[in-house]
Amino acid sequence: MRRIHTDVLGRLGVGLRADVQAMVSQIPGASMSVLSERRALVGKIMVNREERFVLKAGASSVESIAREWKTISKLGDAQNRRRVAFRDSRNGRVALLRWVDGEDLSSALRRHPERLLPLLAAARAELVDTHHSGAFHGDIQPAHLRVRGTRIRLIDFGEAGNAGLYGGGLVYYAAPENAAMLLENERATRGPEEDWHALIASFAAATIGAHPVTLTATHPSFRDKMLAVRRRSFAPPPAQSTPEVRALFGLLSVEPEDRQPGLASLLARYERTS
Repeated sequence: MRRIHTDVLGRLGVGLRADVQAMVSQIPGASMSVLSERRALVGKIMVNREERFVLKAGASSVESIAREWKTISKLGDAQNRRRVAFRDSRNGRVALLRWVDGEDLSSALRRHPERLLPLLAAARAELVDTHHSGAFHGDIQPAHLRVRGTRIRLIDFGEAGNAGLYGGGLVYYAAPENAAMLLENERATRGPEEDWHALIASFAAATIGAHPVTLTATHPSFRDKMLAVRRRSFAPPPAQSTPEVRALFGLLSVEPEDRQPGLASLLARYERTS
């Protein structure tokens, strides 16, 4: 393995850097580049110029790394096979997962808008399976939906877990009822209704190439964003949109209990007419 330059390992402590080096050194011919350095370091590992693994490392206080590792173990063989190695020490936590091939939802629909319904059906099936495994994702967004052909895999389970209170996922895809809780300085609720709204919002965003929330402020604050979501201030679909896209946008404003049935109804209606 080519040694990882210390700049790539960002602000990790000396001990955690050593743990990362030790884990990656077991992969012949590996090199790593950084994808993100927000709460934890997220790196993409290449082998012979091919994407093979994703590595996540952070302090012991970064619960998302252990949470994702534990959640994936519940999700059946296809997801569980992604787990390669996990280390939890006084230095911090490191997880190594197999890379999921494909492109994000926005890129996929930009190139193939005609695949909206097959991809929506595949995403619905993926989320149903995830919920049946007893886990709720908590942070669905276009970047966390990996597309390959007409298949979809959910990735990035750092906010996943059982139903209950949590910090919330990306603001723009939050359900209106969670936005209301966050505005009152309360925690959001992780559960099926949040996931279904975020899935619908992700597809709506991918069809228009922008966040589905309408904001008037040039540089909106977190509170501005939450207010817009709570008010259900969603962008209308483009004027030239197909009937199924308009129906999808309509689901952004339905009551929480109607999101999953509404999506199933939309798919059944347009699959019969296609």
